Amino acid sequence: MSKKAIWTIVIVAAVVFIGIWLTGISFVMRSLVKGPVSVKMGSVLVANLSGSIPEEPPGPLSKLFGAKKKLTIQEAVDLLDAAKEDKRIDALLIKSGALQEVGWAKALELRSAFLDFKESGKPVVAFLEAGTDRDYYLLSSADSIIMPELGMLFVDGLLARVGFVKGTYGKLGINWQGVRKGKYKAAIEPFTRESMSEPFKEQLDALLDDIYFEYLKAIAESRGKTPEQVASIVDEGPYLDAKAALEAGLIDRIAYFREIEEGLGIAESSSSDGKGKAVDWRDYASSRKKGIPFGQKKIAIVHAVGAITTGKSKDSPWSGKTMGSNTISKAISKAANNDQVKAIVMRVDSPGGSALASDIIWNEVQKAKGEKPFIVSMGDVAGSGGYYISCGADAIVAQPSTITASIGVLALVPDVSGLYKKIGFNIETIKRGKHADFLSTDRPMADWERAALDDFIQVVYDRFVNLVAAGRGMTYDEVHEIAQGRVWTGVAAKEIGLVDEVGSLETAIEIAKEKAGIPEDEEVSFVHYPKKKTLADILKQGDFLNKIALQVWEHMPEEMREALEVSRLRVLFKDEPVLLLAPEEIEID
Repeated sequence: MSKKAIWTIVIVAAVVFIGIWLTGISFVMRSLVKGPVSVKMGSVLVANLSGSIPEEPPGPLSKLFGAKKKLTIQEAVDLLDAAKEDKRIDALLIKSGALQEVGWAKALELRSAFLDFKESGKPVVAFLEAGTDRDYYLLSSADSIIMPELGMLFVDGLLARVGFVKGTYGKLGINWQGVRKGKYKAAIEPFTRESMSEPFKEQLDALLDDIYFEYLKAIAESRGKTPEQVASIVDEGPYLDAKAALEAGLIDRIAYFREIEEGLGIAESSSSDGKGKAVDWRDYASSRKKGIPFGQKKIAIVHAVGAITTGKSKDSPWSGKTMGSNTISKAISKAANNDQVKAIVMRVDSPGGSALASDIIWNEVQKAKGEKPFIVSMGDVAGSGGYYISCGADAIVAQPSTITASIGVLALVPDVSGLYKKIGFNIETIKRGKHADFLSTDRPMADWERAALDDFIQVVYDRFVNLVAAGRGMTYDEVHEIAQGRVWTGVAAKEIGLVDEVGSLETAIEIAKEKAGIPEDEEVSFVHYPKKKTLADILKQGDFLNKIALQVWEHMPEEMREALEVSRLRVLFKDEPVLLLAPEEIEID
């Protein structure tokens, strides 16, 4: 290497180091300067619905680069519960923005918390400039909904959208060869078909029916209408100006945000007396932390989030958020061995993934279950491997709109021989052992390979069904009848015995307290697992650039992220053909 190249590397490294150091110093200074927000009497809590509402707290780099604090779903629900009893809080203002990565189950959890706050008698006002069906579903919990003159309301119904990439890969000369157990195991179809099979359409229709029913019912109850009337209004949508939305009875008033601030007494000009202060709910959450009562008894919350893989959990633009079997198993074990922890609640938000990794986590759940009560709370998705790791719990709680079950198995193996031919690439193989080239990707799958793979998938499917049968008190045949890879909503899953209760994370915590013998009114503390890496851990493990890339990913336009999502599946599971995977790419908007 030349001296010039060496000096270039040294200079670049120095610049990066200085940049990191200065960023760290600025973060520390900001932390020192900005103390906890003082909540005064007559304050209005402002819930800014923008960005994502994650399942678990963000890591240290999000703070290091000056990103606004993100409230987890549990933090959001807890602070709303506290605010309804807080004499300093007079009202709640919900301001809708670009809410991302919030499915229908999580939306219901948040909406229920808004309704609970509303029962305190304090007014709840919602403001949106533009919104989708999901945004409106959330905001319909308010006493009044307000839009500006040129606001747009895209309340026009729900649709399920699935992208099929077989033709795309075909143009590249890549052919995906799939084997599955369960006619409804649809996660394989985007790679092996160019359109939906009839079983895929059947289960999607059922999903849409359940979620749409909940959507219509909730809005009807809040707006004083019947579900049939709401359905008629939806069919007339979208509403591309506020007057049309007002005439349809979807909103209550047309006004600008400044007018709302003045009406609530939170505009700068009206807050000189020290009252009527607007308090962002993230600041309110921070202000509460020192004053939250902590009980002696603890409940562990294990965050089982992301696609299930072997090894350690990861969070990067290349793979997305993953649930590593080593990481989650250790987290469950630590919770089980913590004498102060009286019960464990595992929050599952996952489309599944590796069959092996799912089985490893399931085994750890069984060990922990023998030590203390173990409850599962399902988020937006707890399908296939996500259900596999849940099925042996003492109790399973899901939201009505949770997408779960998908009890089935699939295998995907690429044949890239067409691509190699296109680019003039040739592979010659010399082997010892008849099956040394098992599942080679440079040729089509042989009949004996397909048969061997099919036999193994049957073994995995039988184990999956038997574990569900044992965990749910059913027979193999009873589970098989409702399995075959089919996804169900939480409300349907309860009807067929796959879920115990329809409810939220708070519901799961209440069940955990009851099973642990903790009185309902006794305060408990929460211990979160897996523990977040510190900045020192990230630097020591050489994961810094990956975390920076993740920050870039989170600020990337949503359309660009969606275009790259499809490739994540094969990045994650390139070495594992046998998967317990729900149809993750289903979008219900």
